[in-house]
Amino acid sequence: MHLVNVSKDLIRTPLTWLTYAQLSLYGYFVGAFGPAQPLLRSEQHTSYTIASLHGTALALGAALAGVTLTRVVHRIGYTRTLNNALHLLCVGVLICIVAKPVVFTLPAAFICGFAGSFTVMVTTSLLRDAHGSAGGEKALAEANVLASFTGALGTTLVGVFAATQLGWRAGLLLIIVMTYLLHFFGPKRPELSHEPHPEGHQSGNLPIRFWIGLIGVIAAIGSEFATSFWAAALIRENSGTSASLATLTVMVLLLTMGVGRYIGSIVMHRISLDLTVLITLLIALIGFFIFWSGHTTWQNFIGLGLIGLGLSVQYPLGVARLFRFIPGLEDHGMGKVSIGAGIAIGGAPLILGALGDRYGVSTGYLFLPILLAIALISLSLSRSR
Repeated sequence: MHLVNVSKDLIRTPLTWLTYAQLSLYGYFVGAFGPAQPLLRSEQHTSYTIASLHGTALALGAALAGVTLTRVVHRIGYTRTLNNALHLLCVGVLICIVAKPVVFTLPAAFICGFAGSFTVMVTTSLLRDAHGSAGGEKALAEANVLASFTGALGTTLVGVFAATQLGWRAGLLLIIVMTYLLHFFGPKRPELSHEPHPEGHQSGNLPIRFWIGLIGVIAAIGSEFATSFWAAALIRENSGTSASLATLTVMVLLLTMGVGRYIGSIVMHRISLDLTVLITLLIALIGFFIFWSGHTTWQNFIGLGLIGLGLSVQYPLGVARLFRFIPGLEDHGMGKVSIGAGIAIGGAPLILGALGDRYGVSTGYLFLPILLAIALISLSLSRSR
């Protein structure tokens, strides 16, 4: 049984901070591994399409996690599920570090996607259960703020190590180190006795507004990952910078996502979710055209910064919107979100990579405003009335 803070004010306990940190471990991995795709492609001598299969592998892992979430949580509870997921994430990361051929990095990406998706879903549920509806929404926004900043740290360290003899993979080591520092020395989450619910795992029909809103969340996640995976490639094509410098430039995207999520956590109960999502999607659209047409460093910074601000709140606020449509079925809905996220993470970078192989990265990037337009249409059709 969980103690729930029903106050609108968020009371952060040591376990709240532990949950933030655990989510940030996967945020760091995404920030490190995603922008490193051009480096990985160059190292493995593959096409954009083949390199994009790492995103597809992440997505397949995430989708499998979404399918099995409610059954696993029903069987062993949140705490054991999260601990097992973090151990498995370290296994996937270790394979990424020591095994360089694509036949190893693809399965490693699948493992990380599977474990990381469980981490995202369970930490979301833990924050919601511990802090109630209003407090849980704010806690989720704050957790994503920290995950964005640690993602930026991951991008930075990968870019720095890429310019050394150690290679970019050395930047992934911090995930393993921090996981076990938290495990052995961090606050201890009570090992609550878990009895499977007699009525079984959550199930039921979800309303049409949930599915329409989910399409928008999928489009926004696809925009985020396609940008993260291939922004460095576009920077190199447009301005001819080195691979390590182009990767470091992508750090701006993740830093501004962190700033945007922090601002979002402050204003989310002062401005309607729908209006916040609308404004930020338009900001992302403006940022895209600045970045896409940019041939200088400052244009890349401004464009990526606006994209980061615009996309920053799409996932946390998008999930908050969806939860409002399905009271009592949040775990069931979160499983569907994870499957949708898997489709986005696997599909969007792969499509952009295939377009890049055929038409060039710059032309392929025109796929992004299409995704943002889909998100805007979804918001309009599922908005609160």
